[in-house]
Amino acid sequence: MKSFELALRGYDEKLNSENPGVFRGLINFSSELDSVLKCHIENSSVFKGLSKSIQNDLLECCLAVCQQRIKNEIKQAEYISVIADETTDVSAQFQLSIIFRYLLSDGTPVERFWGFFNPIGHDAKSLSECIIFNLEKVLESPDMLICQSYDGANVMSGRLKGVQKIINNSYKNAHFIHCYAHQLNLILIQATSQNQSLIECMKEIESTFNQTIAINQARALHRMLIDDRFIFWLRVFHSLMPHVDILYN
Repeated sequence: MKSFELALRGYDEKLNSENPGVFRGLINFSSELDSVLKCHIENSSVFKGLSKSIQNDLLECCLAVCQQRIKNEIKQAEYISVIADETTDVSAQFQLSIIFRYLLSDGTPVERFWGFFNPIGHDAKSLSECIIFNLEKVLESPDMLICQSYDGANVMSGRLKGVQKIINNSYKNAHFIHCYAHQLNLILIQATSQNQSLIECMKEIESTFNQTIAINQARALHRMLIDDRFIFWLRVFHSLMPHVDILYN
């Protein structure tokens, strides 16, 4: 599902739905091959294993297995690198993604996704605490971390009070390397470095980019407002809600 960017859940997970989602679709397909499973789904009134909480539990189990494998691989590695980037999802929730890079015992370089996390704040201290908390789960020695990579925002790459400085205080070998995927930031900085008015403008943009709740919520609302399905149901409820009391009575 991850490889093909497919959602686990569908918009409509009813039995007669034409597109119930990947999870429900697999269950329906399996029930056609397994008469015991089909009988259980059709007749059980207590536990069918189809609820969202069950799906979340299964995902948590998959994550635990994957993370345990990553831990075992890192134990055999001589050193690792950490990559972190912050973003906002469609529900306006601030998330921090963490990735580890290291060499397997046979010398093969790998990049492993560790997880999404929700720091308590957007500041360097909160982000650093989240990263360090996860590093402590996998590292047997602080000396194993030799590289940290983030984007060019001051909160991440600042030499005095940024995340890279805070991480380096605990992990002395963790040298900061600017993330290759964000090299456009460096190009823009170099291009505008000779124009003072542009410099001030870029500083203002950099200080507000991705840091305020208002911007994050606006982005989430924009994503929803270009979703045809969301607009349809918004109009339906806008028309129905004023008459809810009448319909109820």
